[in-house]
Amino acid sequence: MVYHLAMKAIGTTLIVVDMQYDFLEGGALAVAGATIEMAQKIERLSTLFDQVILTADDHPEDHISFETFAAHCVQNTEGAKLAITSRATVLYKGRNRETEEFSAFAQGRRINFIEGNDVYVCGVAGDYCVRQTIEDILQYAPEKRVFAIVDMIRSIDGLSYIDRDPFSGKVRFVTSEQVQKRIAFRQEE
Repeated sequence: MVYHLAMKAIGTTLIVVDMQYDFLEGGALAVAGATIEMAQKIERLSTLFDQVILTADDHPEDHISFETFAAHCVQNTEGAKLAITSRATVLYKGRNRETEEFSAFAQGRRINFIEGNDVYVCGVAGDYCVRQTIEDILQYAPEKRVFAIVDMIRSIDGLSYIDRDPFSGKVRFVTSEQVQKRIAFRQEE
């Protein structure tokens, strides 16, 4: 179900999860449907928000996640570079070789970086890092209203949050078109 939303022109945060070249088509751990065009759409959308936070894997060469996944987003490689260059705070994760981190907000760390009351999340992968990011926000910042921009999220399993809601109704599902219209409407008021 896609909810209709009422956004404020102020107090909005966009969190873009792991839009890095290794996760885009042709990358070391590519997520189907994650393309440079998708990154460009997210970048255009980001200009509408009061705050933008980018999260990024930044792994050492021998990171523990490489036991499960192909090596990806190794520090100082082309694949680790962000595909989005908008004004933003960048929160790196996965730098400790022994620790798997799907979220930049694990255990409530850095949750205070999120300034907006309305928090919109997009990126890759919906079934791993995006999901864990949203779960951490729900747990450690329960006062925030959380929205998943479903047409700007790609999952390894190919499913959308519209197909299955892993958040038990606690997250509003919206499209990028709905977000654009609501912000433009609010800015005209």
